[in-house]
Amino acid sequence: MYPHAAIRTDILSPTSTNNSSSLHSSGSKSECLILSSHRARGSEERLNIPLNKTISHEYARLASVPLHLVPWMFLQLFARLIPDRLLATAPHFIDMLTIILLGSNSALTAFAFCAPLTFSVNAVLLCIGTALQAVVSSRLRANTSDVSQLVTETLAVGGLFALVLSFAGVISIYPFMLLVGAPGDVIRDAVPYMIIWWLGSTLISLKFTAVGVVQAFSRNRGPVALALLHSTFRALLCPVLVAVIGLPGVAVAEVIVTGAEASIVIALLAAKFHLLRPTEVTVHTTLANVVLLGRTALPFLETLLPFPLTSIALTAVLARYDTVLVTGFAVAARIVEYPVITWPVSAAMVAAPFVADNVAARRMFRTLVGLALAVVLVLVPIEVAWLVLLAPARAIFGLILPADAADSAALYLRMTLPGVGILCSVLVLAGLLAVTGHGEVGGAMIVVEGGIQAAAVVLASVATHSVKAVFSVYSIAPVIFLVVALFLVYLIITRRDEDARAPPGGLSSPADLDDFYFPQDRRQFEASVDKLLTISVSDSDQPILQRMEYDFSVLSLADNESSGSSDIDG
Repeated sequence: MYPHAAIRTDILSPTSTNNSSSLHSSGSKSECLILSSHRARGSEERLNIPLNKTISHEYARLASVPLHLVPWMFLQLFARLIPDRLLATAPHFIDMLTIILLGSNSALTAFAFCAPLTFSVNAVLLCIGTALQAVVSSRLRANTSDVSQLVTETLAVGGLFALVLSFAGVISIYPFMLLVGAPGDVIRDAVPYMIIWWLGSTLISLKFTAVGVVQAFSRNRGPVALALLHSTFRALLCPVLVAVIGLPGVAVAEVIVTGAEASIVIALLAAKFHLLRPTEVTVHTTLANVVLLGRTALPFLETLLPFPLTSIALTAVLARYDTVLVTGFAVAARIVEYPVITWPVSAAMVAAPFVADNVAARRMFRTLVGLALAVVLVLVPIEVAWLVLLAPARAIFGLILPADAADSAALYLRMTLPGVGILCSVLVLAGLLAVTGHGEVGGAMIVVEGGIQAAAVVLASVATHSVKAVFSVYSIAPVIFLVVALFLVYLIITRRDEDARAPPGGLSSPADLDDFYFPQDRRQFEASVDKLLTISVSDSDQPILQRMEYDFSVLSLADNESSGSSDIDG
């Protein structure tokens, strides 16, 4: 039944010099990744990565677990990602609370006008780090031998990209402030802060990239610990600097703490995990990895695109009424909305491998289950949070803000948080369309959604001159796109289910027919072979391997007889 996939005992031997990657036990208590070098045949490259502790191993398990256990595993993986994502947004709380408690009202207003720009840049850098995590995870699961080369080249190119971005950002500070309608005194307070922040954005980029690598092969304990230390030192340093130099102290604290974190993570990648190999960098592979990373980051970037667009549009619209409204909006967004937007990325990361594997195997019901769970993980917590905060929102904001700014923040929260939850659900569905082979459809829908929502906010302001009308349009627009996203998913899944009823054209070889008619059997077979590759086999184990070969041949014969296709091997 599997004539081209016979078990090879030579690749199971620890002395094998096969040029492909292999996994085996090194004699220690935990398995580690051993990669054969493509440059020197027969040599081995050892990466100090314990395989039984990788989060990518959990993603691989998720594809084959029984259906009734899928929700529990989804929840487990989602819960592991959320603490790090929430801790990543904790510095935003620290910055905002420090400015509110220790800074002046003018400093708080300037900080509010800068928030859409810093948020947009952080979203781009977060997407790059998330994409690198996804690529490294896939390389680890596939046992490829170019992980260290990928990491080295990505960090180098990421640093150069961040340098170019920082200089471009310094030049664009004044035009951006004019775009969002900032008054002259606000621009005067904001420019020193933004110059320091832009010049330090290179360190922010390196931090996101390096942490993305660590997240690919850890159970998230290391990144969570780093994020906790970052928030702790930020909370200690930021108030001191703000009390001394005002608003620029926020940027100085961020640059210092982020630079220290980036240095620690890069040192760990080089010294402990042996993932930085400058001698392996080549122009050809660097360009290839940059293209791969860009293609991987694009769906994540599209997932977050509506938030920067609508944030900039709302800031510009609210500035036409009063700068106090901008302050209230910025505070509410930092305290509530910023942690919320990390959820669709986390849900998409959990669901994407599961959906992709089941789409490839044409298990459409399991695919629908994965999509539904991803939406539930995002929508339900956000709507519950809205119900909890609906009544006490004004009192909570009144504790830290002046009365008029607290009214604005509470109004924004009450009227828009349900729409934010629906928007996050749309983003998850659109992002998961990419793993079904329709990424261009999902990407186009997200871009259109962000553009239409931003345009609708501006038009509502011009037509009604009402803040409530602006917030209502902002919240209602995602509902239309949720219906569109559900309809697209239904069409795609239905079409794939129809395609699965007959073999597609071009499947003429026995191997291709095997792949089509027996995808689940093939996946179980390959999983068994992969399991064999993770153990060390000595000469005394050869009889066991021969018996396993016999067992597989008997299994293949039984499958052929039961399916009435015993002539496939011929």
